[in-house]
Amino acid sequence: MSRDNRLQNRIAVSLAKQRRLKEELRRLGFIMSGSISRRRIACGNRTCACRKDPAARHGPYIYWTTKKRGKTVARLIKNEEAELCREWIENRKRLEKVVGQWIRLSERTFGTALRLRVRSARKYKKEARR
Repeated sequence: MSRDNRLQNRIAVSLAKQRRLKEELRRLGFIMSGSISRRRIACGNRTCACRKDPAARHGPYIYWTTKKRGKTVARLIKNEEAELCREWIENRKRLEKVVGQWIRLSERTFGTALRLRVRSARKYKKEARR
């Protein structure tokens, strides 16, 4: 097998992996930043048992936390909102994972693609001289 064929085979394998990553991206739904957490909190009543006993704190309350203009923002949300937020947050995490895989694939493929391009340009120049 010639060197060009080996390089083309490597590119073909990388392109197949890239197509799979594109398909994963195509299947993703909406995305959302942030995280979901459950918190038990002490109230403002000084005589409430929640002030002295952590097990007596109120809740759990569900919060969505994200960054807005560089500041951390937490918002109290309902169960239904939390379910949808979790789905969209998981989609964002999947997106970030796929993009990371795509970047690493591109970095690994770069040298091969460059060698093929240089070889192709040399062949073209040789043929143009004839």
